[in-house]
Amino acid sequence: MNCPSCGKELFDNGEECFSCPFCGAEIAAVKTSQAETVDERLARLEKENERLRMICKIESQGESDHFWNTDSIFSMSYRQSAREALARGDLEAAGRALGKAEKASNIGCLLQMIALVIFIIVLCCAA
Repeated sequence: MNCPSCGKELFDNGEECFSCPFCGAEIAAVKTSQAETVDERLARLEKENERLRMICKIESQGESDHFWNTDSIFSMSYRQSAREALARGDLEAAGRALGKAEKASNIGCLLQMIALVIFIIVLCCAA
């Protein structure tokens, strides 16, 4: 659905009335399941599918970072930004934030590996 005030595309989460996150206009969602065409329904379901995939990516990245103990404040912040973008219905911004979170996680992993290699070299030189 689109906001009648600013024209941005929104996701209503099944709510009957909500505020547009972009312009603040009050929007009353109209249930038009019989009036929507097959193409509109397909587009809506594809967008919802993409949104659910993005949620899975965000949560799986957080679980893997927690398991390997490579979670940093930067990757957590970017994942939170991705969650907020999804709440607004902005899939592109969520994808960009998720990419940044993955890069921050990889940098954290690399720094831990470098610290481990330095520790091993110091141990070998001290012996």
